[in-house]
Amino acid sequence: METVDFFRVALKNVLKQKGIKQIEIAKRLGLDPPALSAFLRGKINFSIKRQELLAETVGSSYIEMLNYGKSLAAEPTGHTNAAHEALMPDVIRDKDVKSEDVTLNAAEQRLINIYRRLNGDLKQLLMNMATDLFIGSHPEASRKKKH
Repeated sequence: METVDFFRVALKNVLKQKGIKQIEIAKRLGLDPPALSAFLRGKINFSIKRQELLAETVGSSYIEMLNYGKSLAAEPTGHTNAAHEALMPDVIRDKDVKSEDVTLNAAEQRLINIYRRLNGDLKQLLMNMATDLFIGSHPEASRKKKH
């Protein structure tokens, strides 16, 4: 399986798990809906940059989606296990996130646009800070992370 196939597997699963319609994602990114459908069916490929944008649109990262896709591909029965759950993007594990939460307001879109312009080290630093802030304000999340 190629890297892009792992991404496809993960994206299909995230969309299904969160009840997000392909047309919603396509509109948000300015994609032609049939092109997104063709990508998900393996008929065409998207650039890594476009895949990164798709991942961010569903609340994940490109690397996180690849790892999740690899874990899904390694589970031929479709059953999840603890290792698989650990690789699952937070956007799926977080039961508070609903498909309607994917719509971004202007401030959220501005933050994403700023984030996209950062280099990898700054993105990682920002993600670490955001995670620390989230765990600090949600004590139950810190218990989950420790297990």
